[in-house]
Amino acid sequence: MVLARLIAGVVMAVQVVGCAYFGVNPSPTVGPQSPAPSAPASASVPPTPMETATAAPSEPSASFDPTPSVPSPTATLVQPTPQPTPSGDSSPLPSPSHSQGLAASNRFWENWYDTCWFGAAVFPIVSSLEEITSQSDLVVRGTISDLYSRRTVGWDVAYVTISIAEVLKGDPVSREAGTVEAQIGFGSSADLDELRSNLPVHDHLWFLVHESTRDPGGYLAEESKTYYPTDYQQVSVLRDIGGTVEVIMPEAIANAYSRRQFPVPLDGTSFEELIDRVRQLTDGASAAAQLRARQSPHGAGDTDRFFAC
Repeated sequence: MVLARLIAGVVMAVQVVGCAYFGVNPSPTVGPQSPAPSAPASASVPPTPMETATAAPSEPSASFDPTPSVPSPTATLVQPTPQPTPSGDSSPLPSPSHSQGLAASNRFWENWYDTCWFGAAVFPIVSSLEEITSQSDLVVRGTISDLYSRRTVGWDVAYVTISIAEVLKGDPVSREAGTVEAQIGFGSSADLDELRSNLPVHDHLWFLVHESTRDPGGYLAEESKTYYPTDYQQVSVLRDIGGTVEVIMPEAIANAYSRRQFPVPLDGTSFEELIDRVRQLTDGASAAAQLRARQSPHGAGDTDRFFAC
């Protein structure tokens, strides 16, 4: 009985000691583990040096397309500024240039000298300064600032722009203030290139008629901005070169008529005196005096040649 109690006491002591040992060092048990507490979303845990060293770089994707942090500006195609399309009233040519002297002036005006039928008895010309002044709608003193061509009813027609220095008679009808346009002949833009690069620089005295006077029944003649020489160019345009009147091809006029034919006697005279005479005719002459000048007979010239071309 005593032995049985002793054995039971030993067994109990062993159990107590075993329980105490397992309570201090519990062995891990297999089973679901509690989830680790999650870190706050705002917290950032820097990687340890070991993690940095052992982390393997990821391979770039074949479709990698880097996106810049700042969007690049969209390229804009800049179109060239369109040039104005030349109208029928404007010259498409470069700016003209001018030349001085009588020789340069002769080279220009010999292209516009009307020869055919000049001097024919059936086409009398003005006989005096008074007559051409009275027959003109516009008399101006000015220089040639441009030469150009326009296509008109199947013809290439040449025009000059006259920069007006003084208006002696009439009221200019013009496309641009201070200028007037006059037709002087025929020629395309290609034909005028050389002439346009050597325009006479000197003054001219121009005797002109408006298109409505030249062609009263013409289409839109009243609205036209174009003038024409009152008579042949060599009669209606007088040049001021060095203060002296220079008639256009005076020998040809004398050959077709005579040396008494207007304007041959004016050749070599003072240009300023000529301007004064025209001022007197336009300022002081009465309407009756101008009418008499217009109706005066053509007795100053000899028309014994039928053709001058």
